[in-house]
Amino acid sequence: MSLVQAHAVQVALPNTSEKRPFRRAPLTQILHGVDIAIAKGEAVGIVGESGSGKTTLGRALVRLLEPSGGRVSFDGQDITHLPEAALRPLRARMTMIFQNPLASLNPRRSIAASVAAPLWARGDRRDLRARACTALERAGLPAALADRYPHQLSGGQRQRAGIARAIVTGPDFILADEIVSGLDVATQAQILDLLRDLRRDMGLALAFITHDLSVVRVLCERVVVMHRGRIVEAGDCAAVFANPVHPYTRRLLSAAPLPVIDPGWLDAEPDEGGQI
Repeated sequence: MSLVQAHAVQVALPNTSEKRPFRRAPLTQILHGVDIAIAKGEAVGIVGESGSGKTTLGRALVRLLEPSGGRVSFDGQDITHLPEAALRPLRARMTMIFQNPLASLNPRRSIAASVAAPLWARGDRRDLRARACTALERAGLPAALADRYPHQLSGGQRQRAGIARAIVTGPDFILADEIVSGLDVATQAQILDLLRDLRRDMGLALAFITHDLSVVRVLCERVVVMHRGRIVEAGDCAAVFANPVHPYTRRLLSAAPLPVIDPGWLDAEPDEGGQI
């Protein structure tokens, strides 16, 4: 049974660039009847160029956006038009890691306070600091950093803090939106390893939004390719990458050739000249 499912989902958003004075902005259709299902413990990559609708789809899956048509369900419950008060108990089970942690972490709050914020918001205020520190350590950050502020951390450390905030409630499903796009290659590999470990240890389902096809191949079992608000191809990663059917998928693959990544390169010892 699917944990997260969308059927014929449509999303229309105001186009403020065409707004006339004293009138509402006209709506622009972003998603055109999208179908996707993610099973418990499964990792699905959502790929496409900028403007393809992948982030809009992800936000509709966790109901940060309300669909204008179709149906979104979580663990068998229809959440398409649930009011926020009814959604609140589900927020602990479906969380999100944002692309820019510096923008998504409150600059006036310590890292521990930001990580604990989802617990506070749901009224679960037992041992907040201890639970925040446990989540930080699980995300690969020492508890000694709990009292620092976002500007005092590196980009990779801030992203780990964002991951800690996403897992502190013990979710079943995480939406990760372009979370390694601003990181160097070594840090990217470490974050991907962390996500793989968390998936295994917590039984997480994951929707991973990215434009980097090589990242999807490393992390995900299935991939869906989006173009102009529609899914044009979907299937197992190995099959789609080896034999893409849709012309748009072939163009994506030809524009960004997939490197052959050695999973053990991070563990390699440098030679006498400092080269790996």
